[in-house]
Amino acid sequence: AADRIAAFASILTRPAADRPPGAGLRGIENNQDPVVHDVFPLHDPNVTDFITSSWFKEALSASTRRLFLLRTKDHFGLHIAFYTAFIRLYCASLSTPCLVGIGLWVVWRQVDYHSYMQALGIYGLLVAFVWAPSVLKRWKRYQYSLLVEWDLLQAKEVEYPNQEFKDYVVETINVANEGDPPDYVDVKMYDRRRRYPKYILFGVFSVVCCILLFVFVMLYCQWYIIAVMTPMCDDPRCPTFLDSHNCINQCELLLQQGKTYNFLRDIRESVRGCQGYCDTATFDPAYYDCDMALVGCFSTERGVVGTVSHGIVVSRHDMCVLDDHVGTARWTYVLVQGIVLGLTLDILFLAIFELIASVFNKWENYATLQENNRRFVEKIFLFNWVGYFYWFFLLAFLYTPYGGEVQEFIRVHIDTNMWFTGNGRFKFSRYWVSGLVGMDSAFVTPLIVTQALNLVINTFVPFLLRRAVVSARDTYLVSKDQLSLKLKNGLKMHFQTAVNLTQSAVNLTQTATQTAAGSVVRHSKQALRALRMSMPGATEDDLAAAVAAVTDEVDQSNDLTDMEKE
Repeated sequence: AADRIAAFASILTRPAADRPPGAGLRGIENNQDPVVHDVFPLHDPNVTDFITSSWFKEALSASTRRLFLLRTKDHFGLHIAFYTAFIRLYCASLSTPCLVGIGLWVVWRQVDYHSYMQALGIYGLLVAFVWAPSVLKRWKRYQYSLLVEWDLLQAKEVEYPNQEFKDYVVETINVANEGDPPDYVDVKMYDRRRRYPKYILFGVFSVVCCILLFVFVMLYCQWYIIAVMTPMCDDPRCPTFLDSHNCINQCELLLQQGKTYNFLRDIRESVRGCQGYCDTATFDPAYYDCDMALVGCFSTERGVVGTVSHGIVVSRHDMCVLDDHVGTARWTYVLVQGIVLGLTLDILFLAIFELIASVFNKWENYATLQENNRRFVEKIFLFNWVGYFYWFFLLAFLYTPYGGEVQEFIRVHIDTNMWFTGNGRFKFSRYWVSGLVGMDSAFVTPLIVTQALNLVINTFVPFLLRRAVVSARDTYLVSKDQLSLKLKNGLKMHFQTAVNLTQSAVNLTQTATQTAAGSVVRHSKQALRALRMSMPGATEDDLAAAVAAVTDEVDQSNDLTDMEKE
C-alpha cells in the first residue's frame, strides 16, 4: 500500500512536460500544500499510533515479529520494512560480543591488566573477522526469506525520477527483446563526462575537509592528554611544595604513605629518588602551575566519579576519602572535552560537510532518486569513517606507544614559540607519566559521550520538534476554528441588531405619523367648530372662504418669518 502511494505521489509531482507526463503538482511531497496534506494524508494516523504504541511488544515476540514487519511494510513501505528488519537482526546479534566484552572487562581486567589488553586485541580481531561476516551472512538469508514471504523475488525495484534532474537529452530507444515487436520509450540521457570536473572538485574538497579534521582531532586529542597528564595537587613539584623547599619532604611523605600514584613509580625505580624528582634542572616548573583555577591540578590521578557526602568526596576508584571537594573535577573536565568534541566534530562539522556534499550531489545531476541517494551516501561514508576512527588511531598508534616523544616534541618546538603560547602563558604539552593513558578509558569516554549526543540530536530533538510542531498546529487549528466561530456569531449578532434597530425606527416613524395625523384632524375639527360658533347662520361656502383667507394669512406670515430669518 505504501509503495502504491509513493508511485501515485510520483505521478502527481512529475512535471507535465515529462514522458510519460505527470500532474505537475509541486509542494505536496514535502507537505507544503495544506489542502492536499489535510485531505489526502500519506499515512493513517490511527494505524501509525497503533504501530508506534505496540512495536516494542510485537517486535520482541517471536510469534508476532513477522506480523509487525508485515504491518510496517504495508503502512510505511518496503524501504522502512527492510530497514526495521535489519536493525532488529543487528541489535539481536550485538548480544554475543556484548556479553563477551562485559565478561572480559569484569573478570580479566581485574586479574591481569597487561594480558587483558592482549585479549582485547584478539577479541577485536574476532569481532572484525568472525562476528561481522556472520552477521552479514545472516542478514542475507533473512532478506531472502522476507522476499519469499512477501512474494518479491520476481519484483524489480521501481526507480523514481529525480525532480531536480535537468540539462538532459531525450533519446528514443527500443527496449523490446530480440524477436519481439519494437517497444520504443523516451529516455532522459545526461553525458557523464560532464560530471568528471565535478568529481575532481569534490575530491579536492574532501581532502581539504579531511586535513582540517586531522588537525582538529589532533588538537582535541592533545587537549585530552593535557587533561590526563595534569599533575595532582599532592605532586611535590607544585609551587606549594617547591617554593617552600618542601618538595623532597612531600615526596618522601607520599612514599611512606604507600601511595600508588603512577608518577611515584619512576621515583621508586630511580637511583636519585626524590632528590632527582625535585631537581629543577630536570623539569620546567612552569608546567606545574597548580595554582591555576579549575584546571591547574586535580585531587585524583584518574578521572573518577565521586560521591559528595558530609562535605567530603569519596572516590569510587580507590575508596579513599579525599580532603578536597573536587574529587570529580578531572572526570568532569574529560566529560566536557567529550561534549565539545561531539558537538563540534561529530555534529556541527559533519552537518556542514553533509550540506556541502548535498550541493555537490545536486550539481552532479542524477536522473533517479535511488542513484542520487546512493551517491550521497558514498560521499558521506569516507568523512564519517575518518571522523569516527581517527581519534582512536591517534591514541592507539601514536600517543600510547610514543606519548613521551610526542610531548617532548611539542615542548621543544611549540611551547617555546612565544606567538603560539602568548609569551609563555599557555603550555600545549605536559610531562608524560606512563600508565595514565589506558586504551579502554581513552576510548570509552569520548565514544559514550559522542554517541549519546548523536542519539539526543538525531532522535530525541526531532521527537521534541515533532511534538512541538503537532502541538502548535493543533493549537493554531483550534484557535482558527474558534476565531471563525466568533466571527460568524459576531456577524449574526450585528446583523440582528441592525435589523432590530431598523424595525424600531420604522415603528417609531409610523407611530409619529399616526399621532401627527390624528392631532391635525382633531385641531381642524376644533377650529371648524369655533368658526361655526363665531359665524352663526353662515353657509358652507362662507365657511370655506373664511378658511381660505386664514390659510393665505398663515402662508404670508410664514414667508415674512422666513425673510426675517434670512
